[in-house]
Amino acid sequence: VRELRSDGPAFDEHPVHWDRLREFIKRGIEGLPQLRDQRIDLFTPILYFASGHEARSLEEQFVGCFLALEKLRYLAAAAGLIRQTNLAAALNDRLRRKVTALIDDEVAEEATREAVREKLPELQRPAFRRSLGELLDRYETTWADLYPPETPLSFVKTRDLLLHTMGPPDLEVL
Repeated sequence: VRELRSDGPAFDEHPVHWDRLREFIKRGIEGLPQLRDQRIDLFTPILYFASGHEARSLEEQFVGCFLALEKLRYLAAAAGLIRQTNLAAALNDRLRRKVTALIDDEVAEEATREAVREKLPELQRPAFRRSLGELLDRYETTWADLYPPETPLSFVKTRDLLLHTMGPPDLEVL
């Protein structure tokens, strides 16, 4: 036998360790009616997660699972479990006016001013790494559960390489 393949995940590749799986499923099933009553959509993250595992390439698998994680992070923010914005609305408005004035004073070219102003709303959105860290802390999960600690890369760096760069993916990163 030169190679052994399995259609399913390896025993140690489950998102919840096997000794906590029973509690995880029990709590999840008990909470589904309440979530449904609150109009919380768990179908989409489950669909992305399942689709991610059916994809043929590693990068598609990563992106599918990452989309599921993004949706769960959004749901957690909407439910008030983690921070949804960086600043209170009034402080954000004041800061945005000051930064806009500074951009207008310092940047000569109109097209460049517009391009920089377009990024200002993103200042109110917490950075992915920060909000994911809050979510992981809340559920007592470590970064090592998402990415092997012995690698020079991280889950967030891998995401950035896949989504924000050109060229073929480095399969060693995945």
